Amino acid sequence: MYNISDILKKTLVEQSNTTITLAQHYGENYPDEDEMLWAYIAPDEFEEYHFEIININPVEIFNTWKTSGGDITLADSLEYADGDQLELIKDYRYYISDIVKELVIVANMDKLLIDGYHRIAAMAMEGITSSRAIDINS
Repeated sequence: MYNISDILKKTLVEQSNTTITLAQHYGENYPDEDEMLWAYIAPDEFEEYHFEIININPVEIFNTWKTSGGDITLADSLEYADGDQLELIKDYRYYISDIVKELVIVANMDKLLIDGYHRIAAMAMEGITSSRAIDINS
């Protein structure tokens, strides 16, 4: 479930930075081994490398960027979401003023969303055109 207190604590640090390590971003919520993130970075980069924080347009990302398979847009992939995923997006839409402050992770050069699909979906559905992301291509 969505924990607003954890998001707000993390957001205070992230809003004041122009770079961040993934260890700072994830805190105690270390990504699972099967997460797409690990295809792009090594464990030592997770702890030590400072990635750039960039401005993004969630509506543009949702409507034009492709899924990791490269065959459909993120928006079109919503058709395949299960009930739990749709409920999560609904929760994020309810807390949108906080969600918009939370960083997602992108490979900007590749136009690939690495982590944050449900948050991008919620922001796009709410018409949010400005947010920030960690660019692992930086």
